[in-house]
Parts: sequence; C-alpha cells; structure tokens
Amino acid sequence: MRHRCFFAGARWLVACSSGDDASDPRNGHDPGLDIELVSGHDVAPSHAAGENCMACHRARGNAPGRFTAAGTIFGTSLVATAVQLVGLDGEVVAELELDASGNFYTTEPLPIPEEAVVPRILGRDGAMIGVMPFPTVSAACNLCHAGSARLEFDAR
Repeated sequence: MRHRCFFAGARWLVACSSGDDASDPRNGHDPGLDIELVSGHDVAPSHAAGENCMACHRARGNAPGRFTAAGTIFGTSLVATAVQLVGLDGEVVAELELDASGNFYTTEPLPIPEEAVVPRILGRDGAMIGVMPFPTVSAACNLCHAGSARLEFDAR
C-alpha cells in the first residue's frame, strides 16, 4: 500500500491507494457491496452521524458502497442543505445533498487524491455559508471533523 501524507494546519492527512483489485473476492472483499450510493434530501436517513463513514464504506470494507466522499454536518435542520467540492480551477466537481441525519456521501468518481478540492457548505437559499480555508486531497471529512472539531451550524 502506498501512503501519501499531506500537512494541513495542525493535522496530517493520509491518502492511501494500492495497485491490487479490492473487488476481487480473493482479497477478502464481497463484490456485492460495490453499489452506487449518493446521499440526498429524499433518501432514507443514514446512520452513525459523526463517525468516519469511510472506515467501513471503502475498498475491502464491510459496508455497501465505496465512498469517495462522506461526512456529517450537525445542526442542519434549519440551515445547511448540501456540500460542494470545488476544484482549484473553481469548477464544482460534486454537490452532495445532506440526508435527514446530516450525512453526505457518494460513490461517484472524484478527482481526489490526485487533485485537491475545497469543500463548501451551502445554505437553504443555495448561498455558501461555510468553506474550508484550505484545499484537501481527502474527502473522509469525519476523519478530522470529529469530537470538538465537528462541523456544526445553527439557525442564529
């Protein structure tokens, strides 16, 4: 397994990849779990809000779908509705609606970790209400945004 480490402020981010086919059942992964999943307002509420979604929803994981981006925004019922991932060229590469649990996730191909993105949080009116102050090559958002660093918005 090859590791690529990136220093982002006071945190290290690690992006991992391997050259073998993780969907090969000989590698201990059930190919039946490789399904498409995308969060949405009209999708059933998901589970484990605030946990690192990509710990299970990954290659060789034990949950359905290989997430390419996932996380949680708390206090979203009145404020936030979606997360955008924006390339360094300003192009929106993904817009993920929050489900009723405040979770967002996708199995759609994304340019990360080869290219960095900047996450933005959109409010009910579609306007940006939050932005990560630096680009990232990991979209395992709850890996860093957990505990006291979790993303939380309220209707002030």
